[in-house]
Amino acid sequence: MSVSCGAAATRGAPDDQAEVVQGSRSCPHGEDGRELHRGARGAARARGGDGGQRPLATSDEAIRQRTGRGWEEWFDRLDEWGAAERPHREIARWVAAQLGIEPLAWNAQAIAGSYELARGLREVGEKPDGFAITASKTVAVPVERLYEAFVDESIRERWLPEGRLHERTATEPRSARFDWATTTPG
Repeated sequence: MSVSCGAAATRGAPDDQAEVVQGSRSCPHGEDGRELHRGARGAARARGGDGGQRPLATSDEAIRQRTGRGWEEWFDRLDEWGAAERPHREIARWVAAQLGIEPLAWNAQAIAGSYELARGLREVGEKPDGFAITASKTVAVPVERLYEAFVDESIRERWLPEGRLHERTATEPRSARFDWATTTPG
């Protein structure tokens, strides 16, 4: 079950236990420079100004097979076009036009997003309004019991007394989506 700023349960955890996955949250962010380099296994990565490595969408070999160009070729073309000064949507549309595909297609989004990472235009998980952050926790209960712990308000109040969740959709016992109220009603 997924929860906006909340939690989710999925089958497949050890011994059919439920896994709780935190939803996304917005966070302030900063920017630093990056450069493209190849990791130990040949996967392309963006290296941040802090020295940390941030993965690109796929390896150089895979993007070359899918598009006919490797990361450095794509990034050189995007630099020449002036992509660093353009928003993500415009970059993805330009890449899609070069490939003759739809802007929402995986290849266009992968190239646009990886370019932004490699050039320091955004961080991993960054969205226009902040960051998407995910965490998970395996809970030693059957998924059906965890589902009820979220969906049944009287049970939920016992372990989450201050949490104000408003159910949007639910598919028993697989998923439930909630809005998490972050302010006190006034």
